[in-house]
Amino acid sequence: MLYFNVMKQNKAFTIYELIIVIVTLGILAAVTIPRLTTNSLNKQVSDIVDKIRYTQHLAMVDDKFDPNNPNWQDNGWCIKIDESNLTIWSNDVGAATDPLDPNKKFSNLTYKVTLSPHKTICFDDLGRPYESNSNDIKYEHLLTNDVNITASLDGESKNIIIYPETGFIEIE
Repeated sequence: MLYFNVMKQNKAFTIYELIIVIVTLGILAAVTIPRLTTNSLNKQVSDIVDKIRYTQHLAMVDDKFDPNNPNWQDNGWCIKIDESNLTIWSNDVGAATDPLDPNKKFSNLTYKVTLSPHKTICFDDLGRPYESNSNDIKYEHLLTNDVNITASLDGESKNIIIYPETGFIEIE
C-alpha cells in the first residue's frame, strides 16, 4: 500500500493574513470617513454659487429686450447679497421662482454663513455681471474688476469670485 503524507488543512487564519486585512480596512476607513462628514460651509457656499449662476441663467434666457422701452435693461435679473440672505428678483417679475417648487420664491433665502461685502449683482442678456445699488443695468456699472464675496462660518471662510465680462464664478 502506498502511503501519502497529506498535510492537515488548518481552517484558521494566519497572523499575516489578519494583519493584511486590518491594514486594508484601515486604509479604506481613512479614505472614506472624511468624505462622509458634511462640511456645512462648503455645502452653503456651493448653494450660494448655484443661486448666483441661476440668476445669470435667468438673465440669459429671459428675453427682456423691448425696442419701445429705452430702459428695458432695468428689468434684468439681479441677486442681492445681504449679510446672510439672498434675494433673486427682476423689477417686472418680482422674486424668482424655484424651478423645482413653483410655490417657493427665492426671496430672503437665509444661510448660516456670514456674507460680506453686501452686494447687488445684476446680469444682462449675455450673462455679463453689473454691480449696482439698485436694479439698474447701465453700461457704466459693468464690472471691470473681480467681485470677491467672503462666506464665513465658525472661523472658516471661502471666497466666491465673480469675474468681469464673462460672469464666471469660482470658489477659492
